[in-house]
Parts: sequence; structure tokens; C-alpha cells
Amino acid sequence: MISSEDALYEKMRWVTDRMKRAQGRRLVSPAGRSGLRDVQTHLYAAQSRDAFGHEISAGSPLRTLRREIYRSLIRAERALDGLAPARPFVEGGQSGRRIFLRSRFLTLTVDPEQGARLLEISDKVAERDLLDTRTRRLGSGGPASWLDHLFAPGTDVQAFAASRAADRFSGGPWKARLERSPQKVRAVFSCAGSVRLGRASSGVELVKSVTLSRAGRALQFTHEIRNRSGRALEFLFGSEFNWNLKDAHVNRTGEAAGLRRFAVVDPAAGLQLSFRFGRPAALWHFPREVVLTDAGTGAQRVFEGIHLTPVWLVSLPARGTWSIRWQLTLGEPDGCR
Repeated sequence: MISSEDALYEKMRWVTDRMKRAQGRRLVSPAGRSGLRDVQTHLYAAQSRDAFGHEISAGSPLRTLRREIYRSLIRAERALDGLAPARPFVEGGQSGRRIFLRSRFLTLTVDPEQGARLLEISDKVAERDLLDTRTRRLGSGGPASWLDHLFAPGTDVQAFAASRAADRFSGGPWKARLERSPQKVRAVFSCAGSVRLGRASSGVELVKSVTLSRAGRALQFTHEIRNRSGRALEFLFGSEFNWNLKDAHVNRTGEAAGLRRFAVVDPAAGLQLSFRFGRPAALWHFPREVVLTDAGTGAQRVFEGIHLTPVWLVSLPARGTWSIRWQLTLGEPDGCR
């Protein structure tokens, strides 16, 4: 269920390392010792299916099991946060090859070696990782979020959903840096490469960032594309996200054009994702499903999450720069109590 390349494995290892460091400190207050016991209880629950209680049975879907593991890990993380001397807090750092950002409300994990993709957006209020999908699109290399694509003009959502849309960008390794302040932390990633349109290739550079502030449950994203060539370029730019959520309005393949704001609402999860773009965007959406085979019932398609890719038509003059800034806010559905 969990491999060493899995975001869930990384979460388990990171929380375990934090607990070991906390155990090495001298926690003299009763509250500190009680908090550490809470960390241990939740971490051990994540490591043992038996700790999930009677609601988790042997026939439960893998998706449900993973959600329960994440819930226990997030509770352990919150208990660890409570051992810190000052709250609320915001911080960023590196654990192995991964970049992490965390605050009182959210935890993000980014892998710079895999296209600077997001592996985790854990909402500590809702107690779930919003990106924990396991299905793969054909040729996609696995579930991806915050993965950038440059397509030829005219590419559509049907081609993308069927993995028939050729990504025109190829680049070298991504560079990463962190910018910190008492109120926020910003992770910046850059990659130099080329975009192939027709028979010609042109040099471009992609720069993107995500900012986590200590106030609230909001994320700020930026993307910048720099034309390093002496010719004008036109292409579609999209940033791919795969969400562990369900919304009847985007649970089918389709496109909505000219959006500056939209929201994804999952009443069962008690979550609403609100997006606000600095430029009007087209939204590509389709469901993520996995096919399960059972000896009694045969093959069944099981819904796992939704795919969302905001897309823009980019016209870049020679040596020009194009940019987009957008915000994601997490909260309860309107009217939810």
C-alpha cells in the first residue's frame, strides 16, 4: 500500500523524525509530556490498521484506508505543533530531496526532482491530504499536482484526458530556494529549457512559486514564463492538479472558459476550495477513476478524485515575459456548520 516513493511514506517518515527529536528534548512540564504521548498514540495508530477502530474493515477501499492513515498522521503533526514554544507559526525547510512548508493550518510537500510537483497539501482543520490520489493517466508518470504543461494552440481537454496531448516543454533540473519572513514562507522553483512548436525549438524559462502565510488557510501561486529566444511564441499553458475530492459539477470531462473565480465543493468532506485568478482561465476537468476486478462482480470503475487544470493562451513576444498569479483558499462549504 505504501512505497518509498509515496507521499504517504514521506509523511510517515517526517512525522516519525519529528517525534524522535521531540523525545530527545527534556519536556519537564506535564502538558509537554502529555502532548508527546498524544503524538505517539496518533503515530502508532497510523502504523497499525487495528488502531482505526471498527469502521475500517478488511473489505474497505484502499482510498479509505489511506485517508484514515493521513488523519492519524495529521493529528500527530498537530500534537507536535503544540509542543513548539510559539504558535501560530510558519516555516519551510528541506527533508532529503523534498521541500516542505508548514503552518498551523496547512502542510505542503514539494519534490523539485519531479517537475517541482506538489506531493501533499494537508489541511489540518479537515484532517486530510487533498492530493492523495493513486490512479495514473496513461503516460502521465503518476498522479501529479502543480505540474506545468506547454501545449500547442488548439489542444483540448479530451486529448489531455486521454493522454494524447503532447507536452511541448522539455527542461533540465529544477532549482529551488526558500524565502522566509515571520509572517510567511515562499518556495521558488525555476527550470530552463525549450518549447517545441512546429519544427522549431525556442529557449524558455519557467519560474513558479507557492507562498504559505501563517494567517488562515490560503495559498498564493505564481507562474512566470520567460522567452529566451528572438522569435514570438504562442502556446497553451496549464498547471495540473489532482484532488482527493468530489464535486458533481466537475466529475465529468469538460471545459469552462473565461473564469476568474470558481469553487469546488465537497459536502461529504466538509470542504470548499475557492480559486481566484489574476487572468481569465479556461478550466479543464475530468474524473480520476481506477478499475478494480472482483471475481464475483467483474471489473468496476471506482471514483477516486477530480482532475483540474486551469489553462491560458500565452502570446510571448521575443525576449518577453508572461505571468499569472492566483490564490487558493480552503474552507467550509457555504452554509456548512
